[in-house]
Amino acid sequence: TPGVNLRALGTLFEVAETRSDNYDFRVTASILEIYNEQNRDLLSDQDKGGRGLDIRQSPEGMCVQDQRVREVHSVQDVEE
Repeated sequence: TPGVNLRALGTLFEVAETRSDNYDFRVTASILEIYNEQNRDLLSDQDKGGRGLDIRQSPEGMCVQDQRVREVHSVQDVEE
């Protein structure tokens, strides 16, 4: 059975679909692994070698420098 994250994403995409007549939605996803004090972008092919990413403070809040973000259109896109 799907967990909380996948159920929440399903609801998000359902709401976006029902409101698509009035709004344009763009949903993006990123996956950051923090293990043994190393930050790794799991969507980046370049990060497979263990190169860590820096987490920095920006005017918009905390961000991960050079982290890859992908546009997703469904729960299946997120699972892939």
